[in-house]
Amino acid sequence: MALINSQTRLHQLVETLQAHNDDFGYQRLETPILQPADLFLTKAGDQLIQRLFTFERFGRQWALRPEFTASAAAAYAEMDTHSDTPTRWQFAGAVFADAPESSQVQQRYSVGTELIGWSSPRADAETIALAFGGVRAVGVPDARIILGSVQFLRALFEGYDLDSRLLRFLMEHIAHLHTDGKAFILDRFDRMTTLGAARPDSDGLELTVLLQNNTPLVGRSREDILNRLQRKTQRSAVRGVVVTALDQLEALHHIAETPASAFVRVRALLDARQTQAQVALDALETLVDLLEAAGVPADRIIVQPTLARDWNYYTGAVFEVRASDNTLLAGGGRYDELVRLMGGSDTPSVGLAFYVDDLSTIVQHGANGNA
Repeated sequence: MALINSQTRLHQLVETLQAHNDDFGYQRLETPILQPADLFLTKAGDQLIQRLFTFERFGRQWALRPEFTASAAAAYAEMDTHSDTPTRWQFAGAVFADAPESSQVQQRYSVGTELIGWSSPRADAETIALAFGGVRAVGVPDARIILGSVQFLRALFEGYDLDSRLLRFLMEHIAHLHTDGKAFILDRFDRMTTLGAARPDSDGLELTVLLQNNTPLVGRSREDILNRLQRKTQRSAVRGVVVTALDQLEALHHIAETPASAFVRVRALLDARQTQAQVALDALETLVDLLEAAGVPADRIIVQPTLARDWNYYTGAVFEVRASDNTLLAGGGRYDELVRLMGGSDTPSVGLAFYVDDLSTIVQHGANGNA
C-alpha cells in the first residue's frame, strides 16, 4: 500500500508539472527509453559518460536514456525547419544512470522542457521562471534559484592566455574548490606537469630512453616523445599563472548571495584584461532583471559565479533550483551548440529538468511537517 501511495503521489506531481508547462505553451512529446549510445556521447561530460548505461546488441552500442535534451536536439536537427518561431517541447518519464558503487542501474523520474530557436536572454528568463514556478506549483514555497554562467567562467580563464588543455583542467576542477580545496587542485596540476616525478614509469622512462638511444617507446617515435615532454615542460612553466587563476577562482567561489551585492563583489575581483568576463557578467545581470520582471523575487535569486554544472554541455547561463535544505529540485541552462553537433544548423537552445523523485520527497516531508 505504501508503494502504491508513493507512486500515486509521484504521478500527481508529474501531472502538476506538465500542466504547469502546458500553461507556458510547451508541447508534450515522447522519446524512446532505449536509444543509440552515440546520441548521448556527442557532447557529454565525463560525469555522464561514466554513468551512462550502455550495452551492445547486433554490433551496435545502445544506451538507456540518461536525460531528454540530446533526444530533443536530435529530433530538432532532423526536422531543422528554420522557423522564426521558437519550439517549445516538454518530456516526462524514467531516466537511467549506471551506479557503479552498487553495481545497479539507477532509475529516476524526470520532467524536462526544451526551448529551441530563441537566442534572447528572455528565453533563459522564461526557462528559469518556468522551473521556479513549477517547484512552487507542487508545494515548495521556499525554493531559491542559484544562478551562474559557463560563458563567464570560460571568459575568465581565457583572460590568462592558457592553452586549451590547461583551460579544460581548470574547468574540470572547479567543483573541487568546494570539496577538496585549492591545494588539492595544485597537487593535481603538479602531477600532470612534473617530468618523471609523478609518473616515473612513463615520463621518466621516456626521458631515459631518449637520452640513451633512438629506440621508440611502445611504438612511439623519438619526436613524439620529445614533443609531449616539451608541452609538459611549457605547462609547468606557467604554474604561477595557474596559481593566480586559482586564487581568483577561490575568491569568486566564496560569493553566493543576492544579486545586489554579488555583482559588486564579482566586478571588484575582475581585472582590466578580463573584458569578455565583464561582458558575460553584464549578460547575467540583464537576466536577473528579466527574472524580477517575470515575478521572481530578488531575494529568491542567489548569484554564484562558479556554478558550472556540466561545462562540456552548457554554453551560457546555468541555474539550479534548490530547497531550503539545499536539495536539488531542478536545473538547466543554455546549450547553443548541441543541435549543430546533432547534424542541424546553429540553433540557440535552453532547457531544464525537474528532479521529480527529490521533489516528491521534499513535498511529502513538507506535508508531514504541516500535518
